[in-house]
Amino acid sequence: SMNKKIAIFVSALLCMLLAAMMCVSVSADTPAQDSSNKVGKMTVVYLRDNGTGDGSDYANAVGTLEDAYMMLDLSKDCTIVVCDVFTQINATFSIGKENAYTGSVTITSCYGGYDYRTIGAKFEFDPFRFLCWGETKFEYIEFYTPGTNMLVVGQHNPVTVGEGVKISGASMTGGSVAKAFCIVGGYQKQRNESDPAVPPMEDNRDTNITVMSGEFIYIVPFSRELGGNSYEGTAHIKIGGNAIVSVLHGSAIGSNTYVGDVEIEITDNAHIKNFYGSTHVGVNAKSITLNWKSGTIDKFEWLCSYSTNPELVVDGNRTLNASDDVKAAAEYVKIAALFDVIGSVAKDAAYVPAQNPNTQKPGDDILKAPTTTTTPAPPAAVDTTVSEDTTAAPDSDEAETTKAEKETRPVFTRAPRDSDSDTTPEGNVGGDTTDSESSNMLPVIIGGAAALVVVAVVVVIIISKKKKAE
Repeated sequence: SMNKKIAIFVSALLCMLLAAMMCVSVSADTPAQDSSNKVGKMTVVYLRDNGTGDGSDYANAVGTLEDAYMMLDLSKDCTIVVCDVFTQINATFSIGKENAYTGSVTITSCYGGYDYRTIGAKFEFDPFRFLCWGETKFEYIEFYTPGTNMLVVGQHNPVTVGEGVKISGASMTGGSVAKAFCIVGGYQKQRNESDPAVPPMEDNRDTNITVMSGEFIYIVPFSRELGGNSYEGTAHIKIGGNAIVSVLHGSAIGSNTYVGDVEIEITDNAHIKNFYGSTHVGVNAKSITLNWKSGTIDKFEWLCSYSTNPELVVDGNRTLNASDDVKAAAEYVKIAALFDVIGSVAKDAAYVPAQNPNTQKPGDDILKAPTTTTTPAPPAAVDTTVSEDTTAAPDSDEAETTKAEKETRPVFTRAPRDSDSDTTPEGNVGGDTTDSESSNMLPVIIGGAAALVVVAVVVVIIISKKKKAE
């Protein structure tokens, strides 16, 4: 009958519309196809001032640390090549806890056979903090500041100042955190309550700091400005090569803090100007061991004479293991008298600086005009005001900056990797809008389908009425 034919027609139409809607829905939930413009795919990125490219080489360098990290696959060992003058503008660099990584990042000016320092490459900064969310290494690079200091916060991730690092500053002295290239193995108190990098009250992971070159360096094995917390891992500190360390701290900077074992190795031609076991009240450590293979220590104090009533309680032993050459040095007798246990350690072989294979000056073929136009999308950012910091003697709560600063703190956004479950468009960089366009088309198709259903129903009703009239 005619009614049956109409019913079959309407049913088929509805099925077709439903199938179309399901396809669009699946398409909207499917990640966009990957492209080389997305972040998280590269292992080597070039960085310099005014860079607007995709980071693939000197000519196409990116212009900010944020962009450089966005381009890297941080599950692998990665390299950021500072290939010309790079100026760090923001007072804090942090990719955020949500982007903590399992690979490593080496920041250098020597890569691919070329030494970009020969054309003036250097990392310049005003006082700023560098928060590490994975293993971080600096080598064959020059740091310079017209100001006072840089604070590298390891957050229990390994930090290495390798071979060939030069550090200088117009007002750097190294004698305090506020005037040094400072490396904190643990956590640093956030600048203000709006800072997303709020340190945990406890973390029993080890800390690892290795320094093989550079000067004006201040080392803190555990946390800084975080009183009342407990960090009971082991601090592994190695100072060697030709490094000049202005201050080697022996525990944590912060009152009423409990830390784990501290193991320090001094070797090669390392020079320690000052050692302070504690600069604060109520500092406790499980044990402190110094393996002094070679190198020199000018001044050694368990309690910093520049601080107000510092305290240090060591549950276990204060152990000094020294080589025969060290024991023959004049300063050894005075320092050894300050330890509970005296032992011996073998001296390392004579120090031979590592050979840098990247020594060629880049030519015009390398410093060519950009060949691509791909630019990484900048991360979202919020403005926060940094409270005024003050300077003090080498004890701890002295802050890195001497004036109020306005700071733009980037909110780091990573595009989804193949293994990531997040498929929102916000994770994409490089202009791929497949997901968002499909999502935007869905309401239109649903609306059209609904309209067609209504029309079909009306047609059925009209035909049915006409049939009855006949």
